[in-house]
Amino acid sequence: AWAIIENALGADWTGVDVTLSSGSPVALLQRLHKRYWRKRPEAPVMVEDVGMPDLDPGTVASKSVARLRAPAPAAAPLPAPMARMDTRD
Repeated sequence: AWAIIENALGADWTGVDVTLSSGSPVALLQRLHKRYWRKRPEAPVMVEDVGMPDLDPGTVASKSVARLRAPAPAAAPLPAPMARMDTRD
C-alpha cells in the first residue's frame, strides 16, 4: 500500500495523525462536490419462503387486558364563546 500526503498550505502538522484505509483508489485530483455512483449488484428479496413470526400469546393477552383496564378518554372541551364585533362607526 502507498499514499501521497501533501501539505499544500504549509501549516504546522505537529501532532497530526494519519490513518490509511483500504478501499478503491481515487485520483489525486477529484471534484469533491460531484456525486459518484458505483454500480452495485442487486440482492433479491426472498419473500416466498418467509413466514409470519409466531405471536407471543402472553403479550397479546396482556395488551388486551391493559386496554380494558385503561380509563375512558376525557371528553372534548367546550368550544370558546364567539367574540362580538363592534359595528359602531
